[in-house]
Amino acid sequence: MRAILFLLFLGGVFTAAAQDSSMDKRATEWVSALKLNDADKETRLVAVVSTHLKTIKDWNNEHPYTTVPAGIDPSTGKALSEMDRQIIANSAMPKSVHADLMNGLRKELADSQVNFILDQYTIGKVAFTLNGYKAIVPDLTAKEEAEILKNLQQAREQAVDFKNMKQVSAIFEIYKTKCEQYLNSNGRNWHALFKAYVDGVKAKKAAAQVSPVKVAEFLYDTASFPECHAATIVETPKGLVAAYFGGTRERHPDVCIWVSRKDAGSKNWTAPLNVANGIQNDTLRYACWNPVLYQVPAGDLLLFYKVGPSPSTWKGFLLRSRDGGITWSKPTALPEGFLGPIKNKPVALKDGSLLCPTSVEGNGWKIHFELMTNGGKNWKMAGPVPVPPAAATGASPNDEDKVPAAYQAIQPTILLYKNGAIQALSRSKNRVILSTESKDGGKTWSTLEPTGLPNNNSGLDGVTLADGRQLLVYNHVLPPAGESKGERSPLNVSLSPDGKTWYAALVLEDDHTGQYSYPSVIQSSDGMVHIVYTWHRKKIKYVEIDPSKLEMKKIENGSWPDSVKK
Repeated sequence: MRAILFLLFLGGVFTAAAQDSSMDKRATEWVSALKLNDADKETRLVAVVSTHLKTIKDWNNEHPYTTVPAGIDPSTGKALSEMDRQIIANSAMPKSVHADLMNGLRKELADSQVNFILDQYTIGKVAFTLNGYKAIVPDLTAKEEAEILKNLQQAREQAVDFKNMKQVSAIFEIYKTKCEQYLNSNGRNWHALFKAYVDGVKAKKAAAQVSPVKVAEFLYDTASFPECHAATIVETPKGLVAAYFGGTRERHPDVCIWVSRKDAGSKNWTAPLNVANGIQNDTLRYACWNPVLYQVPAGDLLLFYKVGPSPSTWKGFLLRSRDGGITWSKPTALPEGFLGPIKNKPVALKDGSLLCPTSVEGNGWKIHFELMTNGGKNWKMAGPVPVPPAAATGASPNDEDKVPAAYQAIQPTILLYKNGAIQALSRSKNRVILSTESKDGGKTWSTLEPTGLPNNNSGLDGVTLADGRQLLVYNHVLPPAGESKGERSPLNVSLSPDGKTWYAALVLEDDHTGQYSYPSVIQSSDGMVHIVYTWHRKKIKYVEIDPSKLEMKKIENGSWPDSVKK
């Protein structure tokens, strides 16, 4: 029996010793974090803090009720019914315990350093709680903030004498009540403010849960080239494939065509693969431009691109892949006078031909369409796209050298309709997106006309969804007055049932720190929408969207609704 009692005694001694060692360690860590570079001062401060920690531990263990302010249940840390009538009740703990701590700290440290030590006792509840008040009351005045801070600092000094966070939190709750009573007396309605904040948080969480954006990521983190642009994307039987040009900068001769793949079931994109360059011979090299991908049903993956010193002089080339973009053929030049799809994907027509949206930038911007048949063996031009004769100021609507500035357009994207009609939307110098239509399979086209959507003289792309709606990705930006070119941010997604009335659906980017441009968009076989675009000219960003979760708010007078945000 004596042996058992002796062992119990030793166990208690060892436990107490371990707890004291823990207090010493905690005090040392707190003081060391101040980086005082004074060993003697650190030793004195560690002794002050460690002594206080040990004293309040022992006292609170022996007097669990007398050290807690009246109205607080120490077993739960929650307020009893009389809490509202309490401010702070003095504990039975000798005042000298608290005074020894505060005097010892203030003797050695500046106020900010004292606050740091007190924050360690209370795990930073002052700053955390103050930031909460700022979030709930966004227009908090400097005077109100100072009063709240004073109350919280008083709570912190009281709370250092209690042994656990339940009791520390109980102290802060009393002073938070004082803060809220103060705000009410200052003309604030605390209950209403708090409810509005909580409702706002719930609304944001709810919005996040139904966000149409499923994935947002970069195709790569690092690359051998500093700049990139003009991405394109396609679905193959093996997964997604994207292509883009990259090099020192646009137009530089070292700009090549690069490809990244995301195979089905994979979470990552493959590293950029160089598939084409503009080397002409040992002494001459041109830049590569604007790749466009197209997957032939049950056939080859096609990659159209351009090579040349400038858009007015470039030539069209074609690569083929039979394994979903893993390996590629040697490039073949398109027939003289044909460029292939200039930026946006072609579409297959009912007769099996491939309708390629293209344009030229020589003697004035002009859009046109090319028809590819027999797997690329045969090419022919579709009918020209006329401009309004009245706007041409006497020039022929199809004059090769005279295209009115208001109707200069390039880089069309094609939209299809169930009645067989085809619509093409184009980038322009007219501060708006321009539109033309064909009702005979792309053979002839209507006069080019403005839509109600702004254009910042930057590329756009669209896709006809399986449900018949038209989806457009573009910069919804109106250039400054008198200018034909605007900022390439934000980057927006709009929807339309008919290609004429458009509804705001999503903002992909809107921070105005750089350009977000040249989108390419497709809908995959599972119904998801996939978009790639230039991100600051440094990376290509990829976004996957569930179109069933896109909101639709009508765009009135060309203005993007404030309620439709990222």
